[in-house]
Amino acid sequence: MAKKTVKFDPADDLMVSEVGPWATEKHERLRKYIDASRGARARFLPPSGMGGASYIELYSGPGRSLITDTTEIIDGSAVVAFKAGRDSGHPFSEIHLSDLEAQNSSALAQRMGAQFESGRCAGQLRKQRAMMDPEGSALHTPRRSLVI
Repeated sequence: MAKKTVKFDPADDLMVSEVGPWATEKHERLRKYIDASRGARARFLPPSGMGGASYIELYSGPGRSLITDTTEIIDGSAVVAFKAGRDSGHPFSEIHLSDLEAQNSSALAQRMGAQFESGRCAGQLRKQRAMMDPEGSALHTPRRSLVI
């Protein structure tokens, strides 16, 4: 069986997965769901509640995807969910992401770190990194998961 060629996003030189054209509709539905659930999420976030609101995604991929037979590169669902939560005004208090492939987790961690550091969440990212890795060297655990 031939091995697939690894493709990279020219914007950040990190690997991308390959998805079908259906992914854009999937991501739009995810955005709408996260926006529609913002009121329920707010009940668990300060100042109303203290329980928190988590987003969990298995098989998260590298965070960016190339649509098959095109040159269009789109955000992966983990990045879409993060941005949608942030933009809703009631961001997730925790995001749990995981992938079987270490290369995917590594690329995703770099992309999610860039999302945090470029926005209002830089302080929270530093706190999360310190809790997960006091040396500050990695955002993923040996099990190839990422908690933000």
